[in-house]
Amino acid sequence: MSLPTLSGPQGERYAVDQRRLLLRKRLEAILGRPIQLRLNSNRRVYFSARFPHDEPPRISLHRCFAEAPDEALRAVVAMVEGTDEGARRVCERYVEAHDRRASRPPAALPASMRQTRGLWHDLKALAEAVNTRYFGGELDVRVTWGKASRPRRRRRSIQFASYDPSLDLVRVHPDLDAPDVPTSYLDFLIYHELLHKVLGDRRSSGMKRRQTHHAEFRRRERLHPHYEAAQAWEKRFFERRPRRAASPSRQRAKVGQAAYTQLTLFDEWGTQRARRTDLPAGSAGDVTE
Repeated sequence: MSLPTLSGPQGERYAVDQRRLLLRKRLEAILGRPIQLRLNSNRRVYFSARFPHDEPPRISLHRCFAEAPDEALRAVVAMVEGTDEGARRVCERYVEAHDRRASRPPAALPASMRQTRGLWHDLKALAEAVNTRYFGGELDVRVTWGKASRPRRRRRSIQFASYDPSLDLVRVHPDLDAPDVPTSYLDFLIYHELLHKVLGDRRSSGMKRRQTHHAEFRRRERLHPHYEAAQAWEKRFFERRPRRAASPSRQRAKVGQAAYTQLTLFDEWGTQRARRTDLPAGSAGDVTE
């Protein structure tokens, strides 16, 4: 059954809702009872199910299953019922095929995604050196400075860099284009992101969860010659990052409590590494080589 051609945000929401309804009907026909269905666009957890008392099962399923063949949907139902151990592998194969199709990067990137020369650091030269030094020059490396975000009153996180497999692109936060950010740290940062390109994800428990920083990733990460120094520089950066002034209402609500910020490193779609810390005034330090 084909959906009507729609345009605009309202039309997109209608199209997604129609796909959800059609998929729910297909799953209910196989399962033989009603369900509650939500479509997700997660990068790690494609499927989950809950069984509330006196309610139909609540199923969250990735949008890629909206066009899935009956074999894949029968496997989803078998996972809901817990009746077939082989069903997980059927779903895994379908998801892996979807990932391969979705991760094909475009041949060329727009100019806005090819900004490599900064005021203080040239990402192209750094990435080429990383590729030669650690990967034998075998990678096709695409790297860019990320877009500068608008100042926010209380920004709660900063992401230094990320790897986007759909574009085959490493983005580096523009705040790192500064004279007090050592090139050895950027060397490690680009190496970290290229490990995502080389190693990819690993699945920890069937199709349900993917690990981006798995054991092999951590082992390879620690082989970088500046690993320890980079970790120390990150710590000093956050410890010396200037404290943000709270709004009057927040000050009244937090009287007597130390200001803190939550800081997330590297992980756009991996496991977050967050820490709560007091933030004294100061500037970032240098990596001790």
